[in-house]
Amino acid sequence: MPLECGVAQRELVFQDGLGLAGYGPFAGQGCHAGAAEEQHQLHARVMYLGSGQARVFIAVVDLWAASLYVQQCVVDRLNERASAAAEMASIEDHQFLMIGSHTHSAPGHFSKNRLYDAFAQSPGGFEDSVADVIIDALVEAGLEAYTSRRGARAAVVSTMLQGVGSNRSFEAFLRNFGRGNWQEQWASRVGAPLIGTGERGLAIDPRLHTLWVFEAETDQPIGTFATVGCHNAALGREVGLYHPDLAGYACVGVKAAAGAPWAA
Repeated sequence: MPLECGVAQRELVFQDGLGLAGYGPFAGQGCHAGAAEEQHQLHARVMYLGSGQARVFIAVVDLWAASLYVQQCVVDRLNERASAAAEMASIEDHQFLMIGSHTHSAPGHFSKNRLYDAFAQSPGGFEDSVADVIIDALVEAGLEAYTSRRGARAAVVSTMLQGVGSNRSFEAFLRNFGRGNWQEQWASRVGAPLIGTGERGLAIDPRLHTLWVFEAETDQPIGTFATVGCHNAALGREVGLYHPDLAGYACVGVKAAAGAPWAA
């Protein structure tokens, strides 16, 4: 069966004063940056890929992590819409993949997990209103991604992003490999020669994996999804703004460079 793809995104708009997730009890509260540029806004981005009975929604949110509760609510809502309007066939939980960008400059309070709701942000606690913002955005983006699907072709490309990072937990890293020939072991694990500055610069995973999807008829890009080992928390908790951090700039930069309407 031919491949189909559709993409969509929605801004995540939260009330001011929510605890920033990821810094634990030391986190402050956040507020909107008040900027109109996409790289300064929190988003929920969804890509639909389907071929016959095989299909998946890749949903990337500018939050510190995913949430099983949110994911299951989104699947239930999508299936309710599918049943009521015959917009799409029902989906299973495993066909909706929710991924957090791991920004620490976004609210918590949405996990419905006792540990995370209590300690990921300050003050602790689950808030339905926060979870509802995320669920609503993912449902609407998911439906738009599905209904806008068109014939597509896809390519997966991997490259090495070396010499631009360092390992902040080097002592823990060495406990896995020892101080002897760890560089040879790690190069074998990564599958490429190590390039970097100093031992900490070498002790990282430099692999950048990208999924590119193009329109079948025009070869125009539909979107791209990328993963790389990077801690998306450059701003720090003192800034006090809701912000996608490094990932926001990366998404906007890729879209501009590639002429793609969607990137995550």
